[in-house]
Amino acid sequence: MLNPFLLMAVFYLFVALLAAADAALTNFTLLPWFTGLPWLRVHFITLGVMTETAFGVLPILQAARRGVQAPATRWDIWLLLNAGLVVLLAGIPAVSSGLIIAGGTLIFVAALLLVVQLVTMGSGAGNDSGSGKFYAMSLLYLLVGVLIGIVLLVGWSAPLHIGVPKEAHIHANSWGFASLLFAGL
Repeated sequence: MLNPFLLMAVFYLFVALLAAADAALTNFTLLPWFTGLPWLRVHFITLGVMTETAFGVLPILQAARRGVQAPATRWDIWLLLNAGLVVLLAGIPAVSSGLIIAGGTLIFVAALLLVVQLVTMGSGAGNDSGSGKFYAMSLLYLLVGVLIGIVLLVGWSAPLHIGVPKEAHIHANSWGFASLLFAGL
């Protein structure tokens, strides 16, 4: 059966390519520029393509590493992640705090459920290569990235003593999430 996470990753890749074409047309002033579109393009690639691929492949990789059968698709995780992405991606160009926080929260819950699934998968099997720890930590960095993104949006950076929240958000996702994910491979 086709993995629905990977299907959505291909969809978001297609949308990201359309957004790149939009960027080119905007630079040549053939299309008008809209607020939030640069961040929307970034999130199509990072959240849309990367996260969908990770959520689709990690349970399969963890099952293979543990020597257990690959689990069936967790439709609750799929629904939370995709609903969160749609709400978040609708909120970014609209610069809507409510939509961005709601979308981020749904993605946060989906990532937590995936961490629990990975940690408990084949826990009695005893065949763990250590990769599962990288996978779980990568998802925890994704959670940190989501939290910092929300903090950045609502303006809590100063009270929480986050000096450069935009860079912290980007690095938590790029270096934390992506790097640990690839290190586990």
